[in-house]
Amino acid sequence: MLFGDYREDMPFCYEDPGVHEELNLLPRDNSGSLEGIQHLVNLEFLYFNNQVSDLSPLQNLVNLQHLSFSQNQASDISPLRNLVNLQVLVFWNNQVSDIQPLVHNTGLGSGDTVDMRWNSLDLTPDSQNMNDIHELIDRGVNVEYDPQN
Repeated sequence: MLFGDYREDMPFCYEDPGVHEELNLLPRDNSGSLEGIQHLVNLEFLYFNNQVSDLSPLQNLVNLQHLSFSQNQASDISPLRNLVNLQVLVFWNNQVSDIQPLVHNTGLGSGDTVDMRWNSLDLTPDSQNMNDIHELIDRGVNVEYDPQN
């Protein structure tokens, strides 16, 4: 496992970013940015908690299989729509109120796991979020969603 540390001048500074498969980013400076991670194109596993709100640097990391992104500040998960190789998404304790991008992620299916507990989802019957949760469950995704903030 590769452990990353932020430096303000070089957030992700590795000799060959194409070879790393697993990255555990330690919350050292609370920079709240993933800028630079988009260059780690072979990344399969990412573990991160550091007050991040912008997920756009992840949008083309299509090899990601496991994304653990708990206790951040993310509300817009649309960049996850393209991550069709995701098998495990641990995303509890963020600020997500719309999980449509996960429904549109055609790679999420039977045997995959999504943990969206402690976000801002509307769990009332027939809400868009509950309909989306049931659609994922119908596809065979194990969805953890209760409780919410």
